Amino acid sequence: MQDKQTVLALDFERLTGLPQDRTSYGNNAVRASAKPVAGGAIGDGLAFTPDSAAEVPSAPSLAFPAGGTVAFWVRADKAQDGAVLTLGAAGGPALAVGFRGDGIEAQLRGPGGATLGVAASGPTPFRTWRHVAATLTADTLTLYIDGEAKGSAKVATPALAGPVLLGAAPGRPGFTGSLDEVEVSNVARSAGWLQAVALGSGPEGRLVSVGATEQKSQFSAYLGLLATIAASVSVDGWVIIMLIGLLAALCLEVAVVKSLTLDQMDKGDKSYLALTGGSTASHTDDEAMLARSPLCRIARVGRSVRAGAAQADLLRSAIGRALIEEANRLNKNMVLLTLTISGAPFLGLLGTVVGVMITFAAIAASGDVNVNTIAPGISAAIATTVAGLIVAIPPCSPTTF
Repeated sequence: MQDKQTVLALDFERLTGLPQDRTSYGNNAVRASAKPVAGGAIGDGLAFTPDSAAEVPSAPSLAFPAGGTVAFWVRADKAQDGAVLTLGAAGGPALAVGFRGDGIEAQLRGPGGATLGVAASGPTPFRTWRHVAATLTADTLTLYIDGEAKGSAKVATPALAGPVLLGAAPGRPGFTGSLDEVEVSNVARSAGWLQAVALGSGPEGRLVSVGATEQKSQFSAYLGLLATIAASVSVDGWVIIMLIGLLAALCLEVAVVKSLTLDQMDKGDKSYLALTGGSTASHTDDEAMLARSPLCRIARVGRSVRAGAAQADLLRSAIGRALIEEANRLNKNMVLLTLTISGAPFLGLLGTVVGVMITFAAIAASGDVNVNTIAPGISAAIATTVAGLIVAIPPCSPTTF
């Protein structure tokens, strides 16, 4: 875990060059002879031998006048004497954490290299990842293994400053094993903090455990997000969505009725032509045929006009009037499709604007500005625009057709 007190955070995931600091302080390594290795505590790690080392140079952010915390995940291959992390310059005050035999120790040295205090653990299992941390207050050095305090010593803490050395340090070889997730903080972390880090990260994070029956598919997670958005929609938003839904229902009814009508008319015209043989002299006054076939109705109007040269204009006018009537019959209620296409997005936009206004008004009234306050209201407000677009887009095709 990181916060503004974390002044150095190194992980080695997909490392291709020198280790880079994840914090805004930019305390990047300037040299590293350790090699990247797959299978770290979290992703990839660095493999060390007694001669391997990595160095983060001294920087203003790596100065600790009143103590601090160093923490890392480490995996040792065997019992050994080797340095893992050293905070401080050679010959000056330093905090060194490493292996001593089959255990781990944290040693605080003063000016000139004099030992001020040692906090050591008992025997530690090898070939398994362990979270190691050392905290330093004004008068106490404490060593933690997997979030549990394993040793402490009373000390008179001197002011410490970088560099930070990983692996081999001046006067002491490095260790044989792997290292991952190195963090340095300018405050002494609490036992609860370190326990949460140890339990919540690493290869067997146990802070939150989800059983197989509780794991959700991506689709289920998506449905969960939609349910969250729906629960955040305000009353005015639901009113807008209901109006959009009404337009959608009317639009669907028109589309279905027009589709059935066109199909019926097409079949009726084919039946009429098959019955009359396409001859203008042949005709039928069958009521069922008249109801189904526009061509039959137009022909009937034409036959109602007496033949003759003087009646040509009258015949043309009667047939034109019949064509207009058929066109009007086809276009009946089509305005509802146009209204849905143009009106639904604007209704949705209205709901979004009102929702955003209400969200910011609620923030102003409560004085609490954070993403957890803003995000649900904004997402719910945008939902009305999404509803409007979902309803408006499909009618574009039948309208064009």
